[in-house]
Parts: sequence; structure tokens; C-alpha cells
Amino acid sequence: MIGIKARGKIEDKLDELIEKAHKFIDETKIWNSDLDKTQFRNLLDLASSVESFKVIENFIFYQMGRDTKSKSWSSISNGKAFGELLIEELKSLEKVAEEIANQTKEEVKTIYIELVKLYIGYANRYFTFKKEEKKKAEGGRE
Repeated sequence: MIGIKARGKIEDKLDELIEKAHKFIDETKIWNSDLDKTQFRNLLDLASSVESFKVIENFIFYQMGRDTKSKSWSSISNGKAFGELLIEELKSLEKVAEEIANQTKEEVKTIYIELVKLYIGYANRYFTFKKEEKKKAEGGRE
């Protein structure tokens, strides 16, 4: 469980976290792929129900493995598969968690998982927005 001090420090980082998630979705342009809103939502549902980054990472690898035509989780962006880029992005949050843990004397893992959950949630919302925006621009076709 995250203490009050750590919760406050996490809340101080929310704007940065949201901007980071939006930038990632914008840079990968994943909304142009076959990745659908349900698939991203499934990642969020999983992340919300576990306390292990490895479980989340394993789910992303599984989705990449299922994407045999490289049109969603394995679609290439900036020279790497979307799933790989997402894992790298999520791993980068560990440094933020370490900073917060050093300031609050709380456990890094707990803070890290909370940041990962929040990030995936913000990325999911923005992805949904971009996917719908694309759909409207194409005249309602998916």
C-alpha cells in the first residue's frame, strides 16, 4: 500500500506522466494500426489487477506473439515493435519510482507499479481518443 507522502509525490508527477503517455502515443502513431481499443483496454484491466511488472510485460509479449501479421502490437514504429517500445517506456518509469522512494522511504516496487498502472490508463484514454478521431476523419469507418 502506498503511503500518504508517496501518494502526494505521485500526484505531483501526474501532469508529466500524462504528457509522457500522450507523447508516446503520438510518436508511435499506434492509432493508425489494427490495434483496437479493446486490446489496449485488456492491458489496462490486467495492469489494474496485478502487482507485478513482469506479468504486464509477459502479457505484452504474448500479444506481440499473437500479432503474426505485425499490424498491432508488433507493428513497427521508430524501428521497433510497438510492444517493445511500450515495455521500454514502462521500464523508464522505474527511475521516477526510485526518486519518489528515496524522498519518501517507501518501497520502489509499489510506487513503480502504481506509476505503470497510471501510465497505461492515461495512454489507453489518449489512444481511444486518437482512434476515434481517426475514425471520424475517415467518415465513421473503422
